[in-house]
Amino acid sequence: MYGSSSGKSGQFERKLKTTSTTVFLTHEPTGTRVEGLVPPGSYSKKEMQQKRASLKLSLFAELERLVASKLNVRGR
Repeated sequence: MYGSSSGKSGQFERKLKTTSTTVFLTHEPTGTRVEGLVPPGSYSKKEMQQKRASLKLSLFAELERLVASKLNVRGR
């Protein structure tokens, strides 16, 4: 996972810091890779953790589907 943040962070700065995160999942044996992005925004730590967790779940399902089709596994 990679993250970035932007914005000033001075003592009297009123702008909110925005963060975004890119999540990559790779299936090592086949080299299949999926990625997703948490949109930029001003999230609390707990909100960001929840967004990353839900993104990981959806990406994992997509990765599983792609690997199954690549390996010709039926029923997926």
